[in-house]
Amino acid sequence: VCKAVYQVTKESSFDIASENLISSIEERWLQLINRIEPDDAIATCLFAWAESGGDVRMFQLGDGLILGKNGVEKNKEGNQYGNETIGLGCRINASDWQVSEEYMEHGESLALMTDGISEDLVPGRELDFLHALSNAVNTKKQRVVKKYLKAQLRNWATPNHVDDKSIIVVIRN
Repeated sequence: VCKAVYQVTKESSFDIASENLISSIEERWLQLINRIEPDDAIATCLFAWAESGGDVRMFQLGDGLILGKNGVEKNKEGNQYGNETIGLGCRINASDWQVSEEYMEHGESLALMTDGISEDLVPGRELDFLHALSNAVNTKKQRVVKKYLKAQLRNWATPNHVDDKSIIVVIRN
């Protein structure tokens, strides 16, 4: 999924229609999984695409969470049972994706995370988490940030929580 998003956004103009971008990513993903049946490779997808001027487009299919200055981008799925979620490999439409845009000022941040992190956040305190995380990493070198985030994920505060944990923090400097 990451490779499909990277390749398609690199080849596309930032102002491409969201539906066309999503369709291209789905097509590229199918090419990349090659001989694997799509329903054996179902994957959620969260990504942010930014341009140097500060405009950011955010896309989400499935569970997880995107946090930005405009608050929490709520997942449209509602309460799913267990690990059931919609994703690439399911029968989906462009309307199954959540798409939003915002402008990031210098120093502002956003975070994209899997449900292994987002489900442990205190409801209503998500932006506090984003601000604390941004403050912890903002002025540090990439190598130090990577080490810090890995340590946080390894020592996650919720005991016996085994769901996948991935996070991306974007800060406009």
